[in-house]
Amino acid sequence: MSFSQDQESSFWPGFVDMLSALLMVILFVFMIFAISNFYLQDLIGQKENSLFRAQSLLEEQERKWKEDLQRSKKETETLHKKLTEVQGLTQQELARLIDLHRFLAQQMEGQKQVADDFRRSAQKLLKNETELKNQIQNKDIQIKNLSQQLQVLMAEKLKEMWTYRSEFLGKLRNALGKREDVRLEGDRFVFQSEVLFGLGSVDIGVKGKQELKVFARALKEVMKTIPKDVDWVLRVDGHTDNFPLKSGGRFTNNLELSSARALAVVNFLVQEGIPAVRLVAAGFGEHHPISKEEDKNRRIELVLDQKKTCSVEKVVGEKKLGEKKAEEKKAPVERNVKGKTG
Repeated sequence: MSFSQDQESSFWPGFVDMLSALLMVILFVFMIFAISNFYLQDLIGQKENSLFRAQSLLEEQERKWKEDLQRSKKETETLHKKLTEVQGLTQQELARLIDLHRFLAQQMEGQKQVADDFRRSAQKLLKNETELKNQIQNKDIQIKNLSQQLQVLMAEKLKEMWTYRSEFLGKLRNALGKREDVRLEGDRFVFQSEVLFGLGSVDIGVKGKQELKVFARALKEVMKTIPKDVDWVLRVDGHTDNFPLKSGGRFTNNLELSSARALAVVNFLVQEGIPAVRLVAAGFGEHHPISKEEDKNRRIELVLDQKKTCSVEKVVGEKKLGEKKAEEKKAPVERNVKGKTG
């Protein structure tokens, strides 16, 4: 009895120990489960977050893909339109190039024809040039021969002219006699201005008219003996001294004065019956002196000459006149009283 009680009393402590140990194991397992569950939930949360982010990225990427796809479609449509336009332009360009090629071929054919025509024309011109050179050579020979003949004729006419000039000078010398104011110098008669004109005047005086009438009668007698084929003229040359004219007068310089006097003599001779076609007036001013004495430089010269060697001279301001005016500006305005007006 006591043994049975001892066994029962020793069983319960062991059972209690076993239950305690079992409880501790259960608590440990529960704690392990709780900890595992905590970490598992945290891991699941992280995975869910990662999955959410991945899903968001996927949605964003899908949206971009859709936008890119839409843009690509639009670009494809645009490129397709451009390709269609380019194809149309290419066809037009091709047609234009074909037309251009056809046009150039026609132009080349036309240019070839023009070149052939030009070649034929050049050959013809070359032939004409050769013929023209031959004609020119023949003309040169003819001109040379005519020139020689003309020189011979001119020499004969000149000789004939000298004959009539000698007769003219001889008759005038006899008509005018020996006078100091009208003299013969070489091939010309020289009238001192004082014989024909007053001081600074272009009006022929009474004495001058008488002298010119004698001269005109002698000239008309000589004209009767000159053949019609002799082309002659009487040149009337006016000359002055180098004294400047008074300021404000009718003439601004001696050149104008000498020209006016020569023209006055020509007009008077025309009135006396000398044909105007046989008269030439020329003024030389003070530019052709014959003496240091200014009185002798104031003169009217009458020269019988060939028409071809004599030209009508209307003297106006030229280089010498410009130079003379420049000198006159430096000289006194009033003319030297000692020098008579030209």
